[in-house]
Amino acid sequence: MENIDIRVWTVWIDETRKIISTKQIPDAKQINFDNSNIGLKKVSELVLKGYRIC
Repeated sequence: MENIDIRVWTVWIDETRKIISTKQIPDAKQINFDNSNIGLKKVSELVLKGYRIC
């Protein structure tokens, strides 16, 4: 049997203050991505909409 290391990529998104973080922040929604490429695409889309990465 193959040993596969599955990692979940988690970000927190505060839609009020337009902040994205890889660390938990108050009043933010936690989003989990099974695939980091999909997560990075979503974060990039939000940055283009004016969100800041903290």
